[in-house]
Amino acid sequence: MGSAHEHSRLHFAAMRISRLILSAIAAALALCSAPCTGAALAAGRVALVIGNSTYQHAPLLSNPQKDAEAMAATFQKAGFDVTTAYNVTNLDFKRAVRNFEHVAADADIAVVYYAGHGIEVRGTNYLVPIDAILASDDDAEDEAISLDRLVQSADGARRLRVVILDACRDNPFKQTMKVHPIIPAKQRPDAHGTTRSMDPAGAGLGAMQPTDINTLIAYAAKAGSTAEDGSGDHSPFATALMDNLFVPGLDVRLAFGRVRDEVLKATSNRQEPFVYGSLGGGNVSLVPAAATTQEPAAAAEDPDKVKTDYALVEKIGTKGAWQVFLTQHPSGFYSELARQQIAALEAPKGAPAAPAPASNGDEQAAWNKIKDSTNAADFRDFVRKYPSSAFAPVADVRADALEQQAQQRDREEALKREEAALRQQLADAKRKAEEEAKQRAEQDAALAKAQADAQAAEAARLQAENDAKRKAQEAAHQQELADAARAAQEATAKKEATEAAQQKAVADAAARKKAEQEAAAAAQKKAAQDAALAKAQEEAKVAEAARQQAIHDAEVKTQEAAKQAALAEAARKQEAACNDEQSRLDKLQTAGAAAKDDLKALAQNLSCERLRPLVTAALDKASVNTPDQVREAQQQLARLGCYSEAASGALNEPTRIAISHYESARGKSANRNVDVNDDFLAELKGQTDRICPLVCPPGKVAKDNQCMIVEKPAPPVHQEKAPEKAAAKKPASRPAKQEAAARPSHAAPAIGVGF
Repeated sequence: MGSAHEHSRLHFAAMRISRLILSAIAAALALCSAPCTGAALAAGRVALVIGNSTYQHAPLLSNPQKDAEAMAATFQKAGFDVTTAYNVTNLDFKRAVRNFEHVAADADIAVVYYAGHGIEVRGTNYLVPIDAILASDDDAEDEAISLDRLVQSADGARRLRVVILDACRDNPFKQTMKVHPIIPAKQRPDAHGTTRSMDPAGAGLGAMQPTDINTLIAYAAKAGSTAEDGSGDHSPFATALMDNLFVPGLDVRLAFGRVRDEVLKATSNRQEPFVYGSLGGGNVSLVPAAATTQEPAAAAEDPDKVKTDYALVEKIGTKGAWQVFLTQHPSGFYSELARQQIAALEAPKGAPAAPAPASNGDEQAAWNKIKDSTNAADFRDFVRKYPSSAFAPVADVRADALEQQAQQRDREEALKREEAALRQQLADAKRKAEEEAKQRAEQDAALAKAQADAQAAEAARLQAENDAKRKAQEAAHQQELADAARAAQEATAKKEATEAAQQKAVADAAARKKAEQEAAAAAQKKAAQDAALAKAQEEAKVAEAARQQAIHDAEVKTQEAAKQAALAEAARKQEAACNDEQSRLDKLQTAGAAAKDDLKALAQNLSCERLRPLVTAALDKASVNTPDQVREAQQQLARLGCYSEAASGALNEPTRIAISHYESARGKSANRNVDVNDDFLAELKGQTDRICPLVCPPGKVAKDNQCMIVEKPAPPVHQEKAPEKAAAKKPASRPAKQEAAARPSHAAPAIGVGF
């Protein structure tokens, strides 16, 4: 489920990048350019995000969990410290609310977002955990979480508290919930002062005005009405929140006004979000404006959104509301109108309004010439030429709009390139997955082949044993036949001998001769039988040797198959280890110098040798300009007389100047961009004497690394010198001039040495 959900989020990011990229970039720039760290920003702004979809006793909801996950990611990108809870039971719901209450107590801004089932029972709003049964309206207090409890969890925030409810749906328990009768006359006024009956289990959530100041409660739909889930990946309300609520510097009231207009447009006016509560006159935004010296953010905004903000503030009509508008939009056509509204509110009653400047004929002709132009420069030229013209504000708006269209085209082209890059990343990821699957398939095939070879070797061994047994049986049968033939021959010889004895009396000589002949024949037969027996025994020995060889060959094949299987398994494990160490290396490379120790540990325990050059390169990169290295370099430079600031560990401009002085003193070209690494520190530690020259103020000279007062020369004695004495002293002046010429013509600043 994790991989599928990650793929879904990548697809969602690709589909909505055109609407979110500007807000994400602006939020990132705001976080990077702020003087405090990211952790400090998150500590000041916290958010609790809850999304319930998998209800056990109510219809499942497709969007709340996806909406909550997307909102949590957006809060994190905007610099919030986010607490999440998805598909929570009653106990987990209460635990998450209680933990967030402690987190919000130390925050400046606390925001709670809930998506899921929400109901109103007897005038009280409840949020429904996934294990709630609610067989009776009396169960709501025990099995659901009251909206009051959720609002109270953010009370500790000092500056702003916002509760956002994407839970305005029909009561899923209305058909099965047992409702106790109530007194018909029992009624209460709603948020607009209208009295309505207290339906024991009404549709949607009821209106709730916050009791604390600086608290807003935003409903996905007006009280008593229901919100739509929409047909896309997110509900219309969640989509509008992500589009508008996190714009850097945008006042939260204007942001919710834009959310309302976007949802009305997306639902064809069927759903109208509503916000209860009020704030002061200052500008309050969830994401701080980026600290930049570029042109104001209002110049890059959509004129339609500026117009929408103007219409929203116009409905309020107070001076504070107009001041919030001017904070958000300090320049432009609508800004001038807002200043006129403030002037009208501050002017005494009955005072005549200031007349609008009239346009002369030249202005009108110039305006008619450019009014349909698509070139922003034409309108800028008109404003410079006629700054007090009645058409000047309109020309400003037209120029802003045309420039914004050009910027929008540039942004769309950039977004197209980013979308193409994202698609390429997805394609690369798919290709990599396919290659890994192919490698796994090849490894599985090799393992299967090794197993098949082992099975074949085992079958060959069994066949060899069977053949050896069969040949042994045949040899034994031949032995039995030979024994039987010999016995028959012996019986025949005995019979013939008896017959010969009986005939002996008739013819001893003939019988004796015949007996000798028959004995010779018998001897020949016996020799033949003995030869046949020896041959059978020899064949039996050969068969036994063949059987033993077959068994040996089968064992060798089995061992080889097991060896191949072990090699394949080792290769698979090595590849898995390489993939794991590659992923760890990728994460550590993004961490920069903070991952130096982890990179060292990875290098020491590295099992995938092909990654060693990459790990070594990453370790070298992480071992440059670290705070510890810079601090030690500052200390060494101070020892060598090249640095006089505190050893802060920051590679600031004084440190770079000191490095430049050191390089110059060493006879190298001055370079402020030298990387501070272990080799550079070793070079500094190897210097035993002062490197940077000591420069003394006027009236003092450098001597033995100290500035000494110059002794005043004795007054000259006016007397004639002999020509030969003058000539004798003249050669001595040349080395002095050479020594003066050898000294540098410009004085380096004195660094780190007292006088």
